[in-house]
Amino acid sequence: MRTRHIDVGSLNVASVDDLRPDGARHERSVRKGVAPSHADASLSLARWFRCGCVAAIFGTSIVALPVPRTTTAALAATTRSAADADAFLSVLKASGKAENAKDAKAFLALWTDKGLSQYDVGSRSDIAAGKSENFGAEPGTLLSQGKPVITGSTATVDIQVTVGTSTFAQPVYLVAFKGLKQNGKWLINGFEFKGSPPPPAGTDVVQVTALNYAFSLNKTTAKRNLAFHFVNKTTESHEMTFFKTPTGVTLAQAKKALENVDGHELKPIPAGYKVNHIGYSEPGQINDITFAAPLAPGDYAIVCYLPKGGMDDHGNPKDPKATSHVKLGMITLLHVV
Repeated sequence: MRTRHIDVGSLNVASVDDLRPDGARHERSVRKGVAPSHADASLSLARWFRCGCVAAIFGTSIVALPVPRTTTAALAATTRSAADADAFLSVLKASGKAENAKDAKAFLALWTDKGLSQYDVGSRSDIAAGKSENFGAEPGTLLSQGKPVITGSTATVDIQVTVGTSTFAQPVYLVAFKGLKQNGKWLINGFEFKGSPPPPAGTDVVQVTALNYAFSLNKTTAKRNLAFHFVNKTTESHEMTFFKTPTGVTLAQAKKALENVDGHELKPIPAGYKVNHIGYSEPGQINDITFAAPLAPGDYAIVCYLPKGGMDDHGNPKDPKATSHVKLGMITLLHVV
């Protein structure tokens, strides 16, 4: 579908503390904190525990304290888990660097076929042959990350990211990477897009309801720290393309200025306007859209460019002569204070 698709799976980081997903692509169909590890310190402690004692220092005296063997085993397991977490994050880092450099060989060596199928930037053969247009297509930026969970030979970590290079109205997305340890080596074995995280407490939530070729808002004025609750009550898919408009623009003026914009390429953009695609909703679907930063005060427009009757699985209008939703009136204004 032409509707915006998000893949975030390659990571470009200077260190584990600077985890940054790159290579994410943001098309119109949405299918879809690691603290520094203390592995070195844990390894040092482990040497003491394997001896069955810990040195306890009282002033200048050192007393040997017996330690149960179960504690030794537990610490060793913790040490292995921390080391595995670091190793898995290192694989994600290497994947990001490889994709950004379009080094297909290095990238593919870090992924299983299952992981590639979920990441959806192309098949192994297409990436290797340089036939994937989506391989390394668009950067992402880390906002926050969870602690990797290691369970035996599997791993998973959740991260919150923004996608693309635009600095205007960037939605936050939650994604998960999964790992599999094979023959002592971690590989990326899965990717999952989890949508936008719930708005933080105190956020001004604006409900946007998609009707038959119209948007309905529960409020037309909102605070800068806002989020959208996007509800599709129709039998067709709809999107939210978000514009910053010139101050004081009327609905009629905005419609005239924006209805002939190419909704896929998002160009040409009229002078005085900024744009970002922020949401997509299937019939009956409900999505939250949380932003990475407060919006600037001013006037905004919400537009849907999908064609009447929808699109096929290849991203083309089912009816080549179909009218876009915006031309049917699917545009509304929002004022931010």
